Amino acid sequence: MKKNHIIELWRFLASMIIVSYHISYVFNTGWIFVEFFFMLSGYFAFRHYMSGKEVSEPENFPVIYAVKKLLRILPYSAIALITLYIRQVIVNSLSLKDSVRYGLYVLQNLFLMNGTGMVPKYFKVRDDMVVKYMPLPELWYLTVLIVAIPLMLYLVRCAYKKLGLGLVAVLPFMIYGYMIMKDGSINGWHEGMGFYLTLCMRGLAGLLLGGLIYYISEKIKEKCQETSALSGTILLLAEIGAFVGVAMIATLRESSFEMLSVMLFIVSLSITFSGVTVTSKIHGGFFTVLGKLSLPIYCIHPVVRYYFGADDKVKYYLITIAAAAVMTAVVEGVGWLVKKQTA
Repeated sequence: MKKNHIIELWRFLASMIIVSYHISYVFNTGWIFVEFFFMLSGYFAFRHYMSGKEVSEPENFPVIYAVKKLLRILPYSAIALITLYIRQVIVNSLSLKDSVRYGLYVLQNLFLMNGTGMVPKYFKVRDDMVVKYMPLPELWYLTVLIVAIPLMLYLVRCAYKKLGLGLVAVLPFMIYGYMIMKDGSINGWHEGMGFYLTLCMRGLAGLLLGGLIYYISEKIKEKCQETSALSGTILLLAEIGAFVGVAMIATLRESSFEMLSVMLFIVSLSITFSGVTVTSKIHGGFFTVLGKLSLPIYCIHPVVRYYFGADDKVKYYLITIAAAAVMTAVVEGVGWLVKKQTA
């Protein structure tokens, strides 16, 4: 399937909006773009499953797929965690004993085990230094993927043929609805609801909606193979307008429109992945580079904030993007050397 490069631009913009949200700048409810990444991951996982490429081991496919995704994430999250560890040891003047103790805790987190619920909620490094949830709580989204992706794929494998849209359209909104009724929002740690289970359910809902996006995009592709100038323009405006609409909603200080944002994401991504608008004809290495930067930006931006602060916004963004570019070059360079040595 031909790659749609506009998705790479959306990924980059979404990551930058999340960066802005975490420093409380402009995008006050920019957390909603985490749902965007859940839906993307769900779409690709669902599409991969529907392609039937893993028929040799269908019962193990969900776990194998999740492990492969974990291996793509680990280099970036590990660099971020190790960089933060060095900073914490120096700034807090940790003794050798405390440094080793904290290092062992970080070692657990290197494998994103938080998503399994097996890492303690609180970790006491010393009397005046306690880590809550994880060293880099902003990475919770990545930890949840490790559990939610195989769970989503097992549900799809066992129930999609019987439930169809009930699984990918009804169930996720039921999950979101329960979270909103119980805790007022799908955002937050949901400590009163049991944050580990609730965050995993939030991830599961977003991933399942990726399956809905796949279904709708295939229908659009089937019905709109040949579009008139007018219908093509309408779809294009809906595609770009829906994404921009979420970005505008994310600038508001209240989060009352999170479900509207979710529906707009479904509209935008469904049209984009259908490939029926002119955005599917946009190609170029520039977009590929932007897309590659989204994951390292997500991983490194809280570390940049710890090291440099965020008072100077331009400096903060530039350092974050530069650090992400260096991370990408290092990870891909090492990967290339390993492949060359093992070839």
